[in-house]
Amino acid sequence: MIGWSFLIGFIVGSITTAFVIAFLIGSDRGEDLKIKEEEKIEEFKKQFNMADKYPAKTFFDWHNKLTGSCLFGRQQFVNENDINLDVDMFTVAEFVELTKNSYGGDVIRKITEE
Repeated sequence: MIGWSFLIGFIVGSITTAFVIAFLIGSDRGEDLKIKEEEKIEEFKKQFNMADKYPAKTFFDWHNKLTGSCLFGRQQFVNENDINLDVDMFTVAEFVELTKNSYGGDVIRKITEE
């Protein structure tokens, strides 16, 4: 099947505003994306445990893998939340709490769901 998408985004002050318009043609595409999302969440759960702290940079990279977030958006989030990717460490729960109401939060919240 043929599909296409495009993104328009801009910054207003310190707030990231993005409008995403995506069109997927074909009835199977949505189900394929859901399966891939579930696989990514399972891969994440295998790599991390809830007790240990991990580098912020690791979660920065994983946010993209899980949600498809763009580099610019992740960098803006890091700046707005005073996160130092080279020094800061987070548990999985802290990562989820920090990002659950941001872009891709619906996917991020699934990490801690049973």
